[in-house]
Amino acid sequence: MKIQIHNFGPINFFESDLDKDLHLVVGDNNIGKSYAITIIYLILKSLMESRSEFYFFQFLEENQENFKIKAPRINSAAKEEMDISDQFRENLRKILESYFLKNFQHYFSGTFDSIESVTSIYTTEKLRIVL
Repeated sequence: MKIQIHNFGPINFFESDLDKDLHLVVGDNNIGKSYAITIIYLILKSLMESRSEFYFFQFLEENQENFKIKAPRINSAAKEEMDISDQFRENLRKILESYFLKNFQHYFSGTFDSIESVTSIYTTEKLRIVL
């Protein structure tokens, strides 16, 4: 998994590929090394706390053909069924995403005073984190 951080404190852009075995972060003082490592730590902590839910979601994704969910059609003269598996998976994804974001926001606010306190001083663009 790659994590990209844009416009966070002194960081303009930072990327880390967690699939690699070794990470070495070097640079001059006050360029955002600690900020980047802290954000990655908070992301991983939030993911680990949400892991049982994420494993369930991964299981559903890998076995989606075995879990077709059928529902009767409404207002249909014939007793037909429709597949609602895609809607179920999308709703589950939204639930898991909100759970992860709730954890991340909790840890973020416990670590930094506010989002304004870590807004980039080099740009007017908003903080963006990409997983």
